[in-house]
Amino acid sequence: MEHFSVSSADDSETEITDAPVDVASVVSFSAEEDIYAPDGFMQIAAHPDDDLYFMDPEMIEGIRAGVASTSVFLTAGEIQDPLHTRQLGLMAAHAEAAQVTTPTWTGTALGVPTSLVEVFTLDQRPNVRLVFMNLPDGTSLPGLAAGTSSAQTVNPQSATTGVNTTYTYTRAQLLTALVTLFDHFRPGALRILDALPDPRYASDHLDHTSAAKLANDAVAQYQTSTGRRILVTSYRGYNTGNSPDDISASEQAAKTAVLLSYTNIATHGATTSGWGKPQYVRWARGSRWVGRNADNTLQAFAVVGTQVLFWRQATDGTWGSAQSLPSPGGPLAPGLSVANNPDGRLQVVGRRLDNHQITTIHQTSVNGAFATSWSNFGNPNDIAAPANKPRIGTPILVRNQDGLLQIFVKNGGGGVSTVVQTNPVSGAWNLTWADLGGSGLQDELAAVVGYAGRIELFGYALDNYRNGLLCAWYQSAVKTVANYTSPLVASNVASGPTPVRNADGRIQVFYREDATANVAVLTQSSAGGPWSTGPTNLGGDGGTREIGAITALSDGRILLYARNASGGVSVCWQTAPNAGFGSWTALAGTTVDTPAAGYGPDGRIVLFRFGTDANLYAAAQTTSTPGAPFAGWQSLG
Repeated sequence: MEHFSVSSADDSETEITDAPVDVASVVSFSAEEDIYAPDGFMQIAAHPDDDLYFMDPEMIEGIRAGVASTSVFLTAGEIQDPLHTRQLGLMAAHAEAAQVTTPTWTGTALGVPTSLVEVFTLDQRPNVRLVFMNLPDGTSLPGLAAGTSSAQTVNPQSATTGVNTTYTYTRAQLLTALVTLFDHFRPGALRILDALPDPRYASDHLDHTSAAKLANDAVAQYQTSTGRRILVTSYRGYNTGNSPDDISASEQAAKTAVLLSYTNIATHGATTSGWGKPQYVRWARGSRWVGRNADNTLQAFAVVGTQVLFWRQATDGTWGSAQSLPSPGGPLAPGLSVANNPDGRLQVVGRRLDNHQITTIHQTSVNGAFATSWSNFGNPNDIAAPANKPRIGTPILVRNQDGLLQIFVKNGGGGVSTVVQTNPVSGAWNLTWADLGGSGLQDELAAVVGYAGRIELFGYALDNYRNGLLCAWYQSAVKTVANYTSPLVASNVASGPTPVRNADGRIQVFYREDATANVAVLTQSSAGGPWSTGPTNLGGDGGTREIGAITALSDGRILLYARNASGGVSVCWQTAPNAGFGSWTALAGTTVDTPAAGYGPDGRIVLFRFGTDANLYAAAQTTSTPGAPFAGWQSLG
């Protein structure tokens, strides 16, 4: 038995157990040989360390919660560090993430059609795995993603795994290999990098975007061939260095320790770079994906890989199984927004990732089925600056005081554009986009109908100094074009905003502060009046992404909910209508992406999250009394 040892951050040793394999016995791997439950996270990354820099601390949090984690590295990363050095560094880092102080790893070969990949399993946590495909760094992925060239792997010459030769991949063979890995490890959630980086900020590595495109194509192929679900989350790459540090001190400490375990061995790692600290998702799912039908039943919507699924509640409070909406014609960003038409019919709006168009679908009857096709609302930059069409964000739907809907979206110039519904009966829209101004906006817009029925719109923007701003637009009169104001908060903003009205009509806007991940709130002094001179810190349980908010139907008390630093959901109630807030309470369970909330038929607030098995979960209040606790999570399938 041959052994390898590497030093981790705490100077313990990681032992790799040599487990030679019969190559012929694994190259014929088939789906029937699956040994893992259909659950957990998979990370597909271009380079051996992309998961550490860009998907942490969320990957760490999942591992520490006991959830399965499989990181797949497409290239060997051999340009900066020797292949085995990076492998050993990653083993030390993932053992640190799993809090295993004296780790040992077992290396094996896994057969995918026409080739072998290396798999290393943490013996003390067998659901923590590293997969190396060993394609050449910096030269192979762009051609493979485009289908213009093939690539030959780097020979790992590994006695440990038994992989001691090279393999050639075409694009089709690489996609088949990734589908085989999905079939074998059965993740419910997939983390990838950004396939469409925002060109306003630091450029990303072409390997990063190519790996993301390949992963998305593999998901589409997998879903088509198996019918299984995978929830896909994209993470920003190098351009996180243009954004504030958005994670708490404890999360930064965990990420730093994991990175040090890696760079102690793979010495070309860059722990001091701007993107060594923050972590941001691209195409946030947001918290606006649950709607309420005219009969007071709830309906949840989600982009799951290549499909748009919905779950419908019955009037007795029970739930039906997931169903599919018609295909939108191309892939959608995860951020769907749901609102009610004047007659109560639900409308859903999203953003196509392939042609950069805003698209929407609606119920054809009250409480009824949806249309058989989506309607294309174009792009704010179709006429003005068409080269900027890919830069638009994800849209939100807002219902005006008269019931007519309005769509707002970040445009290609970093401001806001809007279109409005014009007829409450036919549902017709004026599809001429109006530019409302603004600059530096990120994707997370949010709006509320405030004093006297006027829409107030809020956004998160960046200036040139890694500084986050809270921006606002307001209508001077009902149904007028919103006017841009100077930033309401000029620093320390690190998430999209969430506005909500108090029982007395005053608007409060919630967001995360940079460096702490605490929840901050800015409050109007009176309904329709000026804003407080500064935000109030409400603390929190750490975590990333926007804050969710909903008011109790009985007395208007506000409930805050958020993804926390353990990968679950925490809640915080207003102590009384129009008052301050109490302490935060963590609910059990690991969530994928951002939770949402709605009111059930009996008036109870219901929280929703996606699990690592790609199922939707709901937790309802035990009673409709404001402040009442939430029951355990129920799987809705």
